[in-house]
Amino acid sequence: MDPVDQHLADLLGLDLTDPEVIAAGADAEAHAALIESLVRTRKAAGLTVAEVARRMESSVARVEDFERIGGDPHLTTCFRYARAVGARLDMAAEAQP
Repeated sequence: MDPVDQHLADLLGLDLTDPEVIAAGADAEAHAALIESLVRTRKAAGLTVAEVARRMESSVARVEDFERIGGDPHLTTCFRYARAVGARLDMAAEAQP
């Protein structure tokens, strides 16, 4: 484990072996991967943030906020952004053992 991660966990009072903490970390990684894939799709399509904002009927500032890792966009915003960049989101839920 990275000593910086352990130090931060200690400061925050987190037990990095706690299943709930592990699950929350996995959720954060999945969220970041989704946003990153959508931004890559936008760039591959040659679309600017301004064009995506226009297609979403939103502001450039809101699209920039969406693209910033660490935000927490609504699910509907994820779908709207995906449509604006020519992508489609597939979602599934899996029961945990």
